[in-house]
Amino acid sequence: MTHIAHLEISPRQTGKTHRLMLAAMRHAGDGQPTVFVSSLARHLRPQLQRHGIVTIRDGNAEVPETHRAADAVWFYDEFDWIEGVQVREGAYYATTARYLRSAEDLFEGDDILARLLRANGWRCEKHFMNDPPVYRYMAADFRRATDPDAFRCLVLGEYLK
Repeated sequence: MTHIAHLEISPRQTGKTHRLMLAAMRHAGDGQPTVFVSSLARHLRPQLQRHGIVTIRDGNAEVPETHRAADAVWFYDEFDWIEGVQVREGAYYATTARYLRSAEDLFEGDDILARLLRANGWRCEKHFMNDPPVYRYMAADFRRATDPDAFRCLVLGEYLK
């Protein structure tokens, strides 16, 4: 069974991308080939490339020959929202869940979130915004603007119905 290094499922705007970037920079600083997969790749590219990190928009994109895919440490930002995500040995994953899953989806399903939870021994990290007043206003806005399931995913960081 494949073992991953890190799995985080947290609400929006809680620093997931920043934490992944810092971990990627540490690995690149240690001389390891590093690949960062994110739909924000275009915006993150300058900062990450300064550290020798390859950035790609989704898991289906080609990786330059300088970073053999099998030898690289992979980082997947918002993995539940992008295409081509693979469960890779020693990879790092962070997301806000795209939708709520039933227990059957997790235990019997084959979507990426279920596969990653299994690969990580059914454990994941969850972080919340560390500015309670801002979080309170954001939560109130989202509660008014979204349906209850979306609120649970986006603001509470939940993934299970």
